[in-house]
Amino acid sequence: MTAKNNANPGAEIKVDGTSYPDEVKRSYQETFLTRHNLKPYKYVGCTMSLWQRLKRIVTNIGGERASVGMYVQNIVAYHLEDEDVKPLIAELSAASCLSDTDSKAMDGISLEAKKYQAKYLMGDMVNRKEREIYISGELGKRLKRIVLDIDGDRPTMGSYVEAILIEHLDACADLINEMTNDSKRNTV
Repeated sequence: MTAKNNANPGAEIKVDGTSYPDEVKRSYQETFLTRHNLKPYKYVGCTMSLWQRLKRIVTNIGGERASVGMYVQNIVAYHLEDEDVKPLIAELSAASCLSDTDSKAMDGISLEAKKYQAKYLMGDMVNRKEREIYISGELGKRLKRIVLDIDGDRPTMGSYVEAILIEHLDACADLINEMTNDSKRNTV
């Protein structure tokens, strides 16, 4: 919940009177809106609604420094490098490989791995060919390997990436909104 700050009309602050420190905002920009070379690149399909959401964010808080592809690249790479995620992917990949010879191999995975698979690696019938998001070829190969290794309900690279992005955008919504408001105030 937010309230208006009388000293700065239009400034959104949290009810407890705090806002995100500038260092947190800078860290977010440096982590997720930093430009890298994507070549050689690969594309991942995306729904139009998600692409528009990403484009608005990049335009509002990334300025000239970022593109939708770079934003996606950085979010997905950050997710895959998370120390809590790496072992889950390894566990799911190993169990999936074993399932070729042992039909009960996937039954033995941890609850955390099952939750990860249910949240991120479930196939769906969504058409993600409305927009293309370019990511580095290296990240594309990594995602493809994960999706092919863990083929439970036939996830696609697009469904996996979209699940990662939506989780990130939801988790960081307050910060992104505050940074967007800051950006709009600075351009007026």
